[in-house]
Amino acid sequence: MDHIIRSQPRNHLNEGAMDHNSETLSLVRQAGVGNKECMEKLLELTRPRLFAYLMRLTMDYHLAEDLLQDVQTQILTSLWRLNKTNAFWPWIYKYAWGKAQHHYRDTRKHETIFLSDVEKDFIDDQFNTLQLPEESVCDDTYTEELLESIYGAMKRISLKQRNVLTMRCYEDMSFYEISEFLDCSETNARVLFYRAKRKLKKQLRRKGYRANKTLLPAIGLFGIITSKGFSATTTTATISSSSVEVGFGASFIGFITTKTGLFLSGVFSTIVAWFTLTHLFIIAAITVLLIPVILIFFVSFAFKN
Repeated sequence: MDHIIRSQPRNHLNEGAMDHNSETLSLVRQAGVGNKECMEKLLELTRPRLFAYLMRLTMDYHLAEDLLQDVQTQILTSLWRLNKTNAFWPWIYKYAWGKAQHHYRDTRKHETIFLSDVEKDFIDDQFNTLQLPEESVCDDTYTEELLESIYGAMKRISLKQRNVLTMRCYEDMSFYEISEFLDCSETNARVLFYRAKRKLKKQLRRKGYRANKTLLPAIGLFGIITSKGFSATTTTATISSSSVEVGFGASFIGFITTKTGLFLSGVFSTIVAWFTLTHLFIIAAITVLLIPVILIFFVSFAFKN
């Protein structure tokens, strides 16, 4: 499975590493002052990446298209307010995230956890144009099953968890940058990612996969099928092991707040309390036994004097 995804340069969302080449910055500046030709070019430039981001959040092709139109309208009407051209991508991604949140909040839509026929057709269409490397050790049937499994697993994690996973794995953001984006602590961002990863592994195990070995290529495949539908070029995604590491502290917090973690912590607390009470009882018993002995000693000492 390690050979399914070819290594390709990855996208960056942070201001210092994103594609802020002179051409892009020039387009942003000129579009901001009303240059219609530059506006059209800027929309064309942002369309594939924004669609991929929204597709990964919503997992709904038509909804992603609708939200994309709203976000690109925002580019046209509000770009003049952007003071720093280097902040263009973080600004537009944050607006896209807000649009996705508002959609689910306003419609009170609850996502189904099972794949619909439309989603299965979408996966089949993407798989039919998926080109595996010649050295891949996996056959087509296995890969298509993995695609369907990871797509279904992604549906079972929350919108916020999918967003953190998208920003970390596909936009190469640091956890500090993610925390700035979501207005939360860095630890909270790490814990959100840990919980998303844990849920994905759980779903992959239920499908019979070795989760620790399959997780990275599965996330990579999800990145491919959620970016191909709108872009003329096939986007590949390489997910490194360092991208999914969250650190011991966040892993501990993430685990201890799960049902299993809460149960184990309860058992541990009970054992500690039992030992504490036992030791207190022993200490109290010894104290009670020693008090008469001490009194006798002092009385004897007093009479001798």
